Amino acid sequence: MKLTIERLIALSTQDLINLGKIWPHQQPEQWQRWLNGSDGKALLSPVCCPL
Repeated sequence: MKLTIERLIALSTQDLINLGKIWPHQQPEQWQRWLNGSDGKALLSPVCCPL
């Protein structure tokens, strides 16, 4: 398998659950600002791809 990093463009319900486990001190509104690019940050996600 190959690991690829992709920029997230939308947050699913599962994304919100997962991000809440990783960053419990942050709010979903912060992550949404990252998606919109208003903070100058990006949310990236690892994706496994078969070879």
